[in-house]
Amino acid sequence: MFNHQAIFLGLALAFAFTQVRQAKAQLIPDNTFGKENSLVNSINSLEDRIDGGAIRGSNLFHSFEEFNIGNNRSVYFNNPTAIQNILTRVTGNNASQILGKLGVLGNANLFLINPNGIIFGKDASLDINGSFVGSTASFINFTDGTEFSAVSPEKPLLTISTPIGLGMGNNPGEIRVQGDGHSIVGDGLEFPFVDSSTKGLEVAPGKTIALIGGNIVLEGGLLKTKFGRIELASVASGKVNFTPNLQLSYDNAQSFQDIKLSQEALLDATNSLQNPSDTGNSINQNFADAGSINIKAKKISLTGNSYILLQNQVNIENLPPGTINIDATESLEINDSVIRTQSFLTGKGGDIKVKTKLLMMKDSGIITVSNYGLNSGGDINIEASDSIEIIGSSILDRAPSSITTIAFNSGDGGNINTSTNKLKLIDGGIISSTTFNSGNTGNLTINAREFVKVIGLGSSFTGASFLSSLTLGSGDGGNLTLNTQRLTVKDGGRVDASTGNSGAAGSITINASDKVELAGSGTIREVVIPSLITSSADIADKSLQEILGIPVILNGDSGTVTINTNQLNIADGALLAVKNDGSGNAGKLQVKADSISIKNRGNINATTASGRGGDINLQTQNLLLRDNSNISATAGDGDGGNINIDTQVLAALQNSDISANSEGSFGGKVAINAKGIFGTQFREFLTPESDITATSGKGGEFNGVVDINTITINPNFRLAELPTGLTNSSQQIVAGCSASRASNFTIVGRGGLPESPNQLFTGNIPTVDLLDLIPTSKNMSNDIYYRSSSNSNNNFIHQNKKEIVEAKGWITDTQGNIEFVAKVPRVINNSRGIKAVDCQSLVS
Repeated sequence: MFNHQAIFLGLALAFAFTQVRQAKAQLIPDNTFGKENSLVNSINSLEDRIDGGAIRGSNLFHSFEEFNIGNNRSVYFNNPTAIQNILTRVTGNNASQILGKLGVLGNANLFLINPNGIIFGKDASLDINGSFVGSTASFINFTDGTEFSAVSPEKPLLTISTPIGLGMGNNPGEIRVQGDGHSIVGDGLEFPFVDSSTKGLEVAPGKTIALIGGNIVLEGGLLKTKFGRIELASVASGKVNFTPNLQLSYDNAQSFQDIKLSQEALLDATNSLQNPSDTGNSINQNFADAGSINIKAKKISLTGNSYILLQNQVNIENLPPGTINIDATESLEINDSVIRTQSFLTGKGGDIKVKTKLLMMKDSGIITVSNYGLNSGGDINIEASDSIEIIGSSILDRAPSSITTIAFNSGDGGNINTSTNKLKLIDGGIISSTTFNSGNTGNLTINAREFVKVIGLGSSFTGASFLSSLTLGSGDGGNLTLNTQRLTVKDGGRVDASTGNSGAAGSITINASDKVELAGSGTIREVVIPSLITSSADIADKSLQEILGIPVILNGDSGTVTINTNQLNIADGALLAVKNDGSGNAGKLQVKADSISIKNRGNINATTASGRGGDINLQTQNLLLRDNSNISATAGDGDGGNINIDTQVLAALQNSDISANSEGSFGGKVAINAKGIFGTQFREFLTPESDITATSGKGGEFNGVVDINTITINPNFRLAELPTGLTNSSQQIVAGCSASRASNFTIVGRGGLPESPNQLFTGNIPTVDLLDLIPTSKNMSNDIYYRSSSNSNNNFIHQNKKEIVEAKGWITDTQGNIEFVAKVPRVINNSRGIKAVDCQSLVS
């Protein structure tokens, strides 16, 4: 029994000793500083304070073999007077685990470098009034060229200089931030998105939190700041430089690794005032701008409803807005996650800037700027050197993947600018700018060197793929400009600049150097949705009218659609249109193309319900309509519109019509200038044939005008005059070498044609005038006259007689030139001079 008790007591003491040793092992200073080594002092059972270290000017250096903080524990660095930077390195072989609270008892910036890695647990937190830099770099650089190294700590050279950068080793460790994820609430329409979670890593307002390492992983982790900056950089090798206020640059970084945000991870730079009485002046004195979020890596991915959020919630009109900057050298993937900036009151909205090779967005991947305030919203600028692909459909049938700017108040919406090689919007993918109030919609500028594809529909919730500028308020819609080589809109896709209220719709300009293809339709809940390029005024759904207070009577004007391309092809029920369902004007449609093909129920329309019909202007070499296709500028109660067509050839076949009709007012005008018109003609009314009309439903006296100008070709134009009597060649040509009957070849005529009908006409064969032999007297004087068939005034020109003599031979000079002669000179045959040959010499 005694032995059992002794064994039990021994085990208990050993366990207690192990636990104490493990607790102390969380923080183990090394001996690299000698008398200036770091000291760990226990404040209580859950809190330690780090004293000692080496002071050099405003820098305080610490060095540890192990640096860990356990669960529910706190570790604070003492902050002596005048210390601005606390620089801490870990020289051991293990990663640092920060599972509790890390803090500074003062206002100094804290640097923690451990090349082996840093892990922040789900309950980790920061209590730092300055900035925090956590890195798996090998050393810290200073202005005087010295390095504070974690991999070569034997003879540290400590300096009073300012830290200016980090040096990454060949295989820097990983930085991992774990957490329970964000608690973002809001619907984005009536209520903005805000995060109510209290956990995460956060620094004081106006300061920076920077994580710089190898791979960086946020698994539900949260990083927060107000009026400050969040910096994430995954650097594989090279140096990362920074300014005294910790703005990072990567000019000397050699390669990068990956950053992953998952499980509702959050980067939040929400800028708000805790004290409503704070003034704009006090804010401007403390903070340079509204804050920013900067991310740099090779591949960046956001999954699992992760968020990057920047908000400007302060009433400070002249405070510079913040920015979200994302630079992924290879790819950025946004999957079921959001990158968002929001602005309120008089603060300007923050911009979103993306630079990458490939941008992929799917399963409710969203980039958006929302403006709830009185100032202008931020812009979205995306540069993807290879491609941008936005797949709208969502597994959970949630919001479609999209790039959007939205204005909810009197402040204008932001602009969207994209530059890429290939842009794809498929299965309900969206790029759009929208206003719901008096603020104007932002402009959209799309530059895609190779192609733009807007294809297909998503689910019943996500709807069509589209490029769009939309106003549902009194603010005007923005303009949409698209520059590419090829534009394809099919299977229900849309390029749209529309209004659903009193604001005017924006205009669309498409410059496609090769071609524009508009084809087909899609179906959602048995509703056919045609592929469409349009600027229109559409009556909103009743539910939207109630929610947004949209008037039932629509009076906004439609905009202008301009297309410049080589080929425009419209087919299979697709539609190119300007339209107005209200009292406003229908707008204008202008196309300049080498060829326009409209077939199989394709349409070019400019229609209005009660306003004047729109104008259609087509300038092309060839215009073809087939299979019930139409060009129309029609109106309901208003006058019909105008259709102007300038073309070389117009062909309209199989009941394809060109019409400027009106139901309740005057018909419009159709003006056609063409060299040839085939398959169609003017008629007083539409028939089963192909028609050109400008009728009115009120009667013939209200009909419009049809003006068709065709160029008549004169069949006698530029034809040569031929003589009525042909010259007898047998009397004009002397037969040479007749005795020998050698071969001969004789052509009679003006020339200008090949010798044989089987030969090609080169265009280089000259013509000569035929001679009319006119006697000057009854006895046929030797003098003759000829009349030029090209001499229109019939003037006669005197010409002395020329004797016609047949060539008797030819001579060849030293240059190889041949000249026909009437008399062959007598020469010695073995001479190196001219060789003469006559007809007889050729006879064998």
